[in-house]
Amino acid sequence: MRTKSQVIKDYLLLLNKEKGWNYSTEKINELLSSQDEIDALNKLLDDELYSVKEMIINDPNFGKFKIKVSTVRAFYIFCKCVVHRDIRSGRYVWNSFVKKQFIMAECNKQTCYMAHRGSGKSFFLNLYAIFKMYLLDYFDVCYCSNVPKQKRRWMRIFRSVIDNNEVLLEKKNVKGAKSKEISWGQEEIEYNNGIVEGTTVGTTPRGGHYNLAIGDDPLREDKKYTDEFIVDYFQATLKPTTYTKKARYLIVGTPQHNEDLFHTLMNDKLDKNNRPIGALISNGQISAAGF
Repeated sequence: MRTKSQVIKDYLLLLNKEKGWNYSTEKINELLSSQDEIDALNKLLDDELYSVKEMIINDPNFGKFKIKVSTVRAFYIFCKCVVHRDIRSGRYVWNSFVKKQFIMAECNKQTCYMAHRGSGKSFFLNLYAIFKMYLLDYFDVCYCSNVPKQKRRWMRIFRSVIDNNEVLLEKKNVKGAKSKEISWGQEEIEYNNGIVEGTTVGTTPRGGHYNLAIGDDPLREDKKYTDEFIVDYFQATLKPTTYTKKARYLIVGTPQHNEDLFHTLMNDKLDKNNRPIGALISNGQISAAGF
């Protein structure tokens, strides 16, 4: 269990290094023994976690509009001080790829990117979903993967990150989860008055209206679904669940061939049948599909 005192101590150590205070170990322990100092550090930590900036987003469905987004600093503090390490591997959760993924996800309404297996894509999606739900009440998430096993694994990791962190547990209805008054399982998780719903490719999320919709590793190696079916599912079935709340929409995974979902959504030119006939966009560009 990562305790709140550990979070506060790591935050103080970070500030000590960044601001060049050069506090000794004795001075740091003295500060951490004072309730007034702990309260002040808590206030600073919250201010950093909730820090936002305003920017203009070009949404393919609703045009250009202003939106408040969390700062990179906010997510850095969340990863560096609040979550800190992956409880399974013991590795620090903050790295340059996590930073890059956050900037893409937070500063765009529709984001699609490819990366090799084992690069930490799914764990980032866990961190990002928890970060947004921790900060914002009633924040709803849809997580869609290619097979039920992967969905269950992702939901399990989501729960374990929260259940092993005292700061994150502050936004969980622990009594409600124990009495099963709220969902805390493999298909649905309620957190901070919001909900995470898990689904798989081909399943219709009926009635869902989300603040964040995620497609994680949506391609199957058994070729159960055609390329056309997968593209249609994500563009005509899952995507409309984002319209009501003008949600962020993330498609993340590993590509398979030149006409798969990723090459379609990230192409600069599509034919009338939505087949890619151009070139892949580079970072910072908008594809023909609006990603």
